[in-house]
Amino acid sequence: MNKWKIHSFFSRHHWKGSFSWQKFAARGIGVFGLIWLLIEATSFFIPEVGSYIVAQKPNSLISVVVLSLVYAIYHIRPKVLFRYGLKGRDLNIAIHLIDAFHTKGALVVPTNLYFVADINGRMLNAQSIQGALIRKHYAGQPCALQRAIDAALAEENTRLETTSEDWSNGRTVTKYPLGTVLPIKKDGRQFYLLANTRLSQDGRASCNEDELLSSLRSLWNFLSTRATFSQIVVPVIGSQHGRMPLKREQIVQHILRTFVESCRDVTPCTSLTVAVYPPDVKQFNIDTNFLDDMVRFESKLAYYTSGGN
Repeated sequence: MNKWKIHSFFSRHHWKGSFSWQKFAARGIGVFGLIWLLIEATSFFIPEVGSYIVAQKPNSLISVVVLSLVYAIYHIRPKVLFRYGLKGRDLNIAIHLIDAFHTKGALVVPTNLYFVADINGRMLNAQSIQGALIRKHYAGQPCALQRAIDAALAEENTRLETTSEDWSNGRTVTKYPLGTVLPIKKDGRQFYLLANTRLSQDGRASCNEDELLSSLRSLWNFLSTRATFSQIVVPVIGSQHGRMPLKREQIVQHILRTFVESCRDVTPCTSLTVAVYPPDVKQFNIDTNFLDDMVRFESKLAYYTSGGN
C-alpha cells in the first residue's frame, strides 16, 4: 500500500465522500448472514463444532459481528483508482488519485506556446507539472530542461509553423501552434510536452476552455500518428497555472471525453490514466464518487460506434 492509499484510508474527507450507511449496513448484514449460514451448516454435519460455538458464546457472536463489520468497512473504504474498459476497444481509461510522477507510462507535461522553461534564469511556475519535471529529472535547473527542449525542437522544427516575438526584455522567442507536442525522454521515461497555455512576458500562464479542448485533440492526434504505442498519463492540465474558470472535475471530463471521441478512428495508446493530485481532492472538495461515476459513464459511451450502440 503506497502513501497515497494510506492517506486516503485515514482521510476524513475521503471517507466523507465514499461512506454510505446503506452500503455499510448491506455489506455488514450480508456477511453476517453468510457466516451464520456456514456455522449452521457446519454444525449440522459436525455437531461438535456447534457444541463448541455454543460453549464459547457470547465470544463467538461478537467475533462474527466484528468480522462482518471489518469486511463492510473494507468494502466501502476510500478508493484511489477508478479504472474501466472502454466499450468496443481493447484498452482501459482510468482516474487515479496519485502524483503523476509516481505512475507508470509516458507522462504528458503541459507547457506554454513558446516552450520556455525559464525567464532570466528563474523557473516558471515551480509548483506546476513542468516545475516538478525540472526538480525531479533536471536537478532543479530550468536551463537543463531548456537545453533538452531546444535540442528536441531542432529535430521537430521542419514540420512546425512558427512565428517570432520580441519581448520587452530583449529576448526573441519562437511561438508554436496551440497543441504542439514535443517528445522528450529523460531517465528512462518518456515525456510529451504539450503546448496548451499562453505566456505573458512576466511569466504568467493562461488558457481558456476552447484552447484546452483544441490542445487535447491535437495531443490525441499526435499520439495516434507519431508516438510509441504505450500507456499515457495525463495530469489535470490547466487547473492551476492555466487559470481556467473550470472545476477540476470538468477538466477531467474534457480529458476523458476528447480521448474517447478520438477513438472513433484510431487508438492513441494502450491505456489512459488521468492523474489527480491527492491533496487537491480535499483542497478543492472533489467528490471521488463523482469521479468514479464519470469514468464509468465515459467508458460506456460509444462515440465511435455506428448508431451510438
